[in-house]
Amino acid sequence: MRKIIPFLFIITALFSIWLIVIAYSDYVKELEDTLHVNPEEVTKITIAISESTSHKSTRDKEKIISLMDYLSQVGYQRLSGDQTSYMPMKASIIYLFENNKQSFIVPYETEAMIDHKVYKIRNGSIEDTFLEEFYHSIN
Repeated sequence: MRKIIPFLFIITALFSIWLIVIAYSDYVKELEDTLHVNPEEVTKITIAISESTSHKSTRDKEKIISLMDYLSQVGYQRLSGDQTSYMPMKASIIYLFENNKQSFIVPYETEAMIDHKVYKIRNGSIEDTFLEEFYHSIN
């Protein structure tokens, strides 16, 4: 009987760990949970689109809110080991500034790199056409 109790304890602990891993493997995060900055406190955005070698910046609060709302419409699921199946040669990049803090987002296809972590985009997509229109709307 004394040998069975430690064995059952080990089995129960391993099963519990396995359940936790399974529960969090499909966890989809909101945008604010992926960034180093607070999306509501962003004061400046710099964006470079894949078709251009230059970048544009804005401090226009309405434009910042528009982009943050757009990026918040999808979910972000962290990829195991940050292993992507596809990394394009060219992609847009968005820098978000909040006082002395900075975050960046590189959206491509169905994934995005956010602050050096790779996420699968869930419940929608980040369209290149929207990013291009946003870029061209900045003076």
